[in-house]
Amino acid sequence: MYGIGKEGLKPSNMNKSGSPFLWDYLTWAGKKILVVGVPFYHPAPRINGVFVTGRFTQKLSFTPEATGDLADLSGFEYSRIEKIQDLRTADRQTVMEMMIGDLEKRKLASLKLMDSGAWDAVIFVDALPDELFHTDYENLKMIDSAYLHFDDWLGEILRRMRADDNLLVVSDHGFGGYQKIFYINEWLASKGFIQHKDSVQSKALRKAGIDSTLLNRDGVEAGFARFLVRHFPSVTKRIRRRAAEELVVAKSKRDTRSKVFSFGTNTPVAWLRLRKGHEDTMEPLMRELKELKASGIIKSIFLTSDLYSGKEVPNALGQILVESNDEYIIDARRMNNGKAVGERHPWEKGCHKVDGILMSYPNKITDSGRRASLYDIVPTTLSLLRIPIPPSIDGRALLGTGWELGVSQRL
Repeated sequence: MYGIGKEGLKPSNMNKSGSPFLWDYLTWAGKKILVVGVPFYHPAPRINGVFVTGRFTQKLSFTPEATGDLADLSGFEYSRIEKIQDLRTADRQTVMEMMIGDLEKRKLASLKLMDSGAWDAVIFVDALPDELFHTDYENLKMIDSAYLHFDDWLGEILRRMRADDNLLVVSDHGFGGYQKIFYINEWLASKGFIQHKDSVQSKALRKAGIDSTLLNRDGVEAGFARFLVRHFPSVTKRIRRRAAEELVVAKSKRDTRSKVFSFGTNTPVAWLRLRKGHEDTMEPLMRELKELKASGIIKSIFLTSDLYSGKEVPNALGQILVESNDEYIIDARRMNNGKAVGERHPWEKGCHKVDGILMSYPNKITDSGRRASLYDIVPTTLSLLRIPIPPSIDGRALLGTGWELGVSQRL
């Protein structure tokens, strides 16, 4: 979902993927569809119906152009919240009120659009649970307030459902708390797999005690840093960006003697890629990872070839995917003054987890003995709408409608 830009990670535009999406299949089948709140996609595509973009886009976009006259779409402008969240120390009650206010706008707009036509399929996406859990996972008052609004939204959708309609509620990942950060680049360096080139600036920052844990610590320096962040946000944003550039393990700072690269975005998983010409590093790397697993920091080690199949596997971010234990997240971007384990950031309370949720109403999900996955959502939706499933689609239909067979099987 992210790409590498001049200032680090930036949201990708899935519009450039070249692969068909669920709304493409439904449009090709002549179905009238309403798609609202899709992130990482810009501009809004022309479909057989209405499309409104969501979070992580350059700006709000929708088709057809008259959609903006049907409902107030300002709740789908996420930039205001993201600017406040970037300060990290903004008053949480103020941020929460803005979040809930925008959620109410999105709810009302989506229901108005739902009432504006006869739809074969309706897709609503909302990013608030993700935003909220990252910063307020332990704040039950805020969590409860948000979910009461979601419950009301879901109730309004159920009230509009026809007798033969089906409802799927899906999350693209789970969420949970964590207590510590595993700086995998520090661990790789300690095992001789990477060589990190420190610039003069980064050495000076480290000597001054400025690193990714500064705001977590006690002491005069940390207190002064928190004061600057709180009272001079524009100045500290520039300073923090410059410091981040020096502390991040960018490609340009990886010594040519490095054998392994790591990729990740502060989640429980990270990719490891062997440098070309160092394929013989796989065996010692796996041996060290197994010892790391025995220590309790990571709980799973996967080979990409065991997880995925197809011609694009060589283009994966790495040959190995590691998953941390529940207590940790993995930082694959920064060094940490020689310490492989650090305390969590004070502004972040929760993190992504692999297992999400999937609920179906009124039809029950078919139990085939295999765990459901996100890959199953497209074939399940096509099956519910009596659309043959192309054999090129990954996953399987979870609801037995008689249309769960693929095109090649039906022929």
